[in-house]
Amino acid sequence: MVEIIFSTVVAAVAIKAAQDVARYLGPSHFYVDLNSVSPATKQLIGDAITASGALFVEGGIMTNVAKERHRVPIFACGPGSGRLSSFANARLGMQIEDLGERLGQASAAKMFRSILVKGLEALFLECFAASGRFGVEDRVLEMVQLGYPGPDWRQWARSFIGRTARSRRKTCGRDD
Repeated sequence: MVEIIFSTVVAAVAIKAAQDVARYLGPSHFYVDLNSVSPATKQLIGDAITASGALFVEGGIMTNVAKERHRVPIFACGPGSGRLSSFANARLGMQIEDLGERLGQASAAKMFRSILVKGLEALFLECFAASGRFGVEDRVLEMVQLGYPGPDWRQWARSFIGRTARSRRKTCGRDD
């Protein structure tokens, strides 16, 4: 029998959650920490879990869960990542990519992906808020597309600005 525990709590209580549950774990358990915390915090969580005899897996959710649900891409590393990814992908239809046993890789990949995506969202929002004041946002996109023809810059602008605007409405108590 395989027992998998997925930890998805707020960062402030991730270590305490692992410490609290560790006393109930043993060698037949996988403890998968999917929390958005630093690689150093993942190491502390891993120490608490491994002391119980359970297999620790550090996970990083790499995109929107609401859209992909249990098939969301997850990077995983740690002592149990290979076994977990084989089982969860084949039996549960998950999309877990094993990055190996070295802790820190999954959370680092997630953290740096978030920096890039959130930075792009902020740049698009600021650029088009300012260029819109002068009525030149379409010209800006045309020139960027001309200079960098690979991506569809209009689609990127719609996507990044749309997501950012929705996030701000939710933060402000408006989800319309």
